[in-house]
Amino acid sequence: MELNKKSFYFENGEPGILLLHGLTGSPSEMYELGRFLSDKGFTVLCPLLPGHSTTPEDLNNRKWQEWYISAIESLATLKNKCKKVFACGLSLGGSISLHLAAHYKLEGVIILAAPVKFSQKKLLFFISITRKFIKCKKKKKNPEGLTERFSYNCYPLNSIFEMNKFLNHLYDDLPDIQTPLLLIYSKKDRTTSINNAK
Repeated sequence: MELNKKSFYFENGEPGILLLHGLTGSPSEMYELGRFLSDKGFTVLCPLLPGHSTTPEDLNNRKWQEWYISAIESLATLKNKCKKVFACGLSLGGSISLHLAAHYKLEGVIILAAPVKFSQKKLLFFISITRKFIKCKKKKKNPEGLTERFSYNCYPLNSIFEMNKFLNHLYDDLPDIQTPLLLIYSKKDRTTSINNAK
């Protein structure tokens, strides 16, 4: 799966679909979906967001604006090829897709377990205090079926704090979204509550 740690692009016909991966992840988690959509004739682009597929320390030093700018640049690339473009994002990638929809013309947005509010306030308070001297929190082992994707084996705490700043900004922009949405959440998701769909 080494190849899929990086951005991928499948050039076909209309419409174009921008895929965005989640925090600590990589395009590998979107690769099967991208290949499926490409096989159906769509043009697909999935960028590697800054700070990912390098080191957790790199991600810890990134600002949310860098992730968003990367998504804007990828959207512009796709719009140069396709007149109609959809955005589809997983977790943080879904949140970024919503932010794009608030500011750019999209045909539609597909949200896969995207947070719009950080629900674990106690954890966020803990992170705000400890992120200066605890850089990473070890992840639990990947569930079966997720071993074929590249992801950091820990959560860089400063990046979670940065994501929360982005979500606070995004929440204020939600009323500006006029784009059709498809929201997909799991009742058993341990990371993103289904309440975000509301």
